[in-house]
Amino acid sequence: MNVEELWFVSSQRPLKDGKVGPRIVAHTEGVSQGLAKLLVSLSTYPAAAFPAPVYSHVTFRTGETEYSVLSKLFPLTDTKEGGIDYFAQHLVIPSLQRPRGGPAYLLGQPSLFLTRWDGRTGRLTYRKELPDGEDTPVRCERWEEHAGDAGWAGVVLRHFSDSRREPVYLIAGPEIPVIHMLRELMAHAPAPVRWTITFSTYQRELPEKIKCQLRVLDPLEAAFQAPSEGDDALVIDLTKPKPCHVIHEMVQLTRRGSRVGGRGIFHGGTQDRREPSARSARAAMSVGQQRASASEKGRRRSGRRTASLGAPSLEGIYAEIDRHERSRKRWLLIKRIAGRVIAVLLVGAIAAGGYFGWRYYQQHQAGQAQGAAEQPSN
Repeated sequence: MNVEELWFVSSQRPLKDGKVGPRIVAHTEGVSQGLAKLLVSLSTYPAAAFPAPVYSHVTFRTGETEYSVLSKLFPLTDTKEGGIDYFAQHLVIPSLQRPRGGPAYLLGQPSLFLTRWDGRTGRLTYRKELPDGEDTPVRCERWEEHAGDAGWAGVVLRHFSDSRREPVYLIAGPEIPVIHMLRELMAHAPAPVRWTITFSTYQRELPEKIKCQLRVLDPLEAAFQAPSEGDDALVIDLTKPKPCHVIHEMVQLTRRGSRVGGRGIFHGGTQDRREPSARSARAAMSVGQQRASASEKGRRRSGRRTASLGAPSLEGIYAEIDRHERSRKRWLLIKRIAGRVIAVLLVGAIAAGGYFGWRYYQQHQAGQAQGAAEQPSN
C-alpha cells in the first residue's frame, strides 16, 4: 500500500464547492470504502479547540501491517456562530514507509499539510513524498514556558517507557502550541520510538481499534473527561506551571538538549537514580502509586523524598475531576428522574383533560337532548 490521502469538509453554509454538509471532497485512488469510513470517523473538529488546528497521530492494524494516520483539522470560519465549518486532511502511512522525522515533525511540514483549503475537489492524482528530515534535539523551551520545567518533556518520554503504556493527559488551552511541544519532545527520542507515540489534541472519542496514548484536554472540559484507564495515567496541567522534581536521564536530556542514545532506555535499560527498580520509577510518576503505602516505604528506605510529579497538585486535579464526575452523574440522574416525573405528569394531565373534556361533552349533549325534548311541550 502506498501513502494514501483523504480530504473531508463539514459546513453549515455553502463553501467554495457550493455544497453544504459533511462530505469527502478529495482522496487518492487507493482509499478503500472501509478506510474512508475510518478516516471520516476521525474527522470531527471539537468546538473546544476553536480557533486552533487539531492534530493527531493514531495507528491501526490490518493483518500483519500497522498503519499510521496523521490528521490535521482546522476551521474554515472565523466565528462559532451558526456552527463551525472545518476541513480535515488525513495521511495514511504504512509502517515500512515511515520516515525518521516522526509524526509531529511531518504534521508541521507545509509541503504535506494544508494551512487553508482552496476549494479543490475530486481525485488526488499525485503522490506526496515524505521528507526524510528530522528536528534537532534542543532544550525544551516550550515545555519550560508552558509546563514550568523543560524536564516535563522527559517525564512524558519516561512514562512511555512503561510496557503497559498507560495514557498521558495534557491539560492545555488552544492557545498553547501543543504540536510544537510534541516536536520538541520527539526530537529527543530515537527515530523508531517516535512512531510508537500516538496522540490526539482535543478529540473526545476515537474508534475502538484506534490506538492513542497521549490526549490533550481543554481546561474547561477536563473535569468531565476523567481518565478512565486507571490511576496510572499521567496528568500534566499546562495551565499551572510548576518545577519538575523527577531525577532521570530523560529529564536531564530534555533540559540539556541531547538525544537519547539508544532504544534500550525506552524498555527499562536505564533506571531512576533515586529508585532501585523500574517499578519504583513508575511509582514516582504514577498518581495511584503515589497514594500507596509502598511508595511511602520507598521514601523511608531512601531517607529522603522520592522524586515525584508533585503529588499534591496531581491529587488535587484528580480530586477535582472525581468531584465533577460525581456531580455530573448526580445531575444526570436528577435530570433523568425529573424527566420521567414530568412525562408521567404530562400524560396524567392529558388523560385527565381528555376525561373531563369527554364528561363535559357528554353533559352538554345530554343537556341539548333534554332541551329538545322539553321544547314541544312549551
